[in-house]
Amino acid sequence: MSECDFCSGSPATKEHVFSSKWLKTLMPSAATLTTRYMRISDRGEIELNKEYEKAPAKTKRIWESGPVVKCACKACNSGWMQEMDEGVKPVLTPLALGQNGTVSIEGVQLLAAWATKIALVLDASQNPPVLDIELKRAFRNTFEPIKGSTIWAGAASPTVDRVRFRTSGFVPSPGSGGVEGYVATFTVLHLVLQVFCPPPDLVVRRGSGFSKLMEPIWPRSKELRWPPPQNSWLANEQEFEDLASSFESARPQPI
Repeated sequence: MSECDFCSGSPATKEHVFSSKWLKTLMPSAATLTTRYMRISDRGEIELNKEYEKAPAKTKRIWESGPVVKCACKACNSGWMQEMDEGVKPVLTPLALGQNGTVSIEGVQLLAAWATKIALVLDASQNPPVLDIELKRAFRNTFEPIKGSTIWAGAASPTVDRVRFRTSGFVPSPGSGGVEGYVATFTVLHLVLQVFCPPPDLVVRRGSGFSKLMEPIWPRSKELRWPPPQNSWLANEQEFEDLASSFESARPQPI
């Protein structure tokens, strides 16, 4: 039996990456899909799939067949993870809907912790995972973003109700010691979040224009005004892909 990534309990169970109850409220138009014509892609998107055309039609709720990862035991899944999802809803929902407002420093901290949880769960979907399991167990005890990590928020103009995500390991150039970082980029309606967990001896330069699209939320010591100006919103699929791979170079941290 596999162990829980967060507490070493067993068996590990399937964890919904995003709260299914929350998505049901947030995306009523995305309540169902017909699997004869559609499936959930490995990037968390709904896409047409020809191979199902001749199969019997079957309608499912999207949040029942959406992204799930087997990484957490029942106690963690229905305990602190669920509590974190519930606690951050008052912050997340207005951001996802693109509503005008200001997020307090406390709200920003809740958002950063939740984004970290999502990134850690998504890491478990990689084969093999990039992050050391001890980082996940440390997070379980502190609920604080991983030391040295950086988290950004931005906005997008979605064409359909859905969530999207892209994860990857980040490997510096040959000769750098083989140090890896981890990047998770995900969207829920208008809200875009990106979590980068580098090792402490790595400095990364982002692509030009990144600062125009994304606002740092961790580390951060001031309120967050929302939404950002319309001219900085991600406008299409390609811009999301570019954001997910917006790293130009890496070098060791000077001693």
